[in-house]
Amino acid sequence: MKFILKIVVIIVILLILISSGYVVFYKESDGTISNDQKDNTDNETEDDNNGNNNNENNNEDGNDFVTEHIVFIEEGTATTCKPCTEVAKILQELYDSENHQFYYISIVSDVNTKAEERLYNDYNIMGVPTVFFDSGYNVIMGAKSKSDFEKKISETASRKVQNLNINVSSEWNENRTDLNTTVTVENRGSEKYTGYLKVYITEIKSRWNDYNGDPYHFAFLDYAINQTIEIEGKNKKTVTETWDAIYPDVYPENLWVIAVVFNSESKQKFSVPDDNKNPFDAYYADGANATRVAEGILPPTIGISSIKEGMRYIFGNEKGKALLRKTVLIGKTTIKVNVDAEAGVEKVEFIIKGALRQTMITDTEEPYEFTWDTFAFGKYTLIAKLYDKDGKIATDSIDVLALILNLAFLS
Repeated sequence: MKFILKIVVIIVILLILISSGYVVFYKESDGTISNDQKDNTDNETEDDNNGNNNNENNNEDGNDFVTEHIVFIEEGTATTCKPCTEVAKILQELYDSENHQFYYISIVSDVNTKAEERLYNDYNIMGVPTVFFDSGYNVIMGAKSKSDFEKKISETASRKVQNLNINVSSEWNENRTDLNTTVTVENRGSEKYTGYLKVYITEIKSRWNDYNGDPYHFAFLDYAINQTIEIEGKNKKTVTETWDAIYPDVYPENLWVIAVVFNSESKQKFSVPDDNKNPFDAYYADGANATRVAEGILPPTIGISSIKEGMRYIFGNEKGKALLRKTVLIGKTTIKVNVDAEAGVEKVEFIIKGALRQTMITDTEEPYEFTWDTFAFGKYTLIAKLYDKDGKIATDSIDVLALILNLAFLS
């Protein structure tokens, strides 16, 4: 009987290896832009009808235009995009510098419907990563060098824009779990201003992880305000709206709110700028200002880093994409996670959920990992759960097809 069982297992292994090996010759377009894509070299020189963030040196009464402002950057990205991690790292490094000239948000298209609509409906993108500076004044496709991003930020920051002043404040209501946001836009020019006011709600440390298992920075959740705005010359307009939290576990100390005013006049731009492909109507960002909702310790994050969605692994070694975009594990595999907890890590739990049984492993010391070497055959959900010392919990999970043989099972 044992001999027959061994023969059956060997046949199953051979079938899986043959079928998964077929993926080596299978290619598909997943929307990711390769690193050798060219960035946007279009430097506009005409005077644009655009605005300005708070700038005490430039926003003087009586000036209709100024020549320095804070840039607003939207990073089009996805959790399955490997080059996107390089772009995210560069943007955060530049943002952490002392004299950064911009705000930025991560538009994660594959986990948020409104993020997907922003990228594909408003910007007509070909794929990710694609980065928009002031809503299309400059565009960069692919993972470029840090100097390329510095150049585009500098170019965009120095363009002529209208003289606007923006103030934003947000207050969290713990009882109703909603956010009350007020934005005041001052038109310091003499002419009537018409545009669009969008207030982006983001998480400083996102609930979503990138390809490497690290949390996004300033990931877009939803709009607090999204409406047209008209302001007479030398006047102000104040808008107040309440946002009902549509996601669970929203922490006010983790919310970063960015108010952006976009001009109502559009210019045709391209999401594939060098080839003039994927045109879209660009409504340039006229000004931006941001606020943190509350001070405090940021919530913990955890991300599975050693295995990726849709990849095939043999004894823990990545062997390329798997068929049908399923994550396949063959043989003993070590599961590793990236964790971050300002309050300190209490423990990490690894949970393996199968159709017939569930296994849990608890780890209280770094490195937080475990080796999956018990017998497994079929579909499983692997869950990593972090508990911090403030009682907050973070989770990450991935569905896998696993074939792991336990020698004791065959003996």
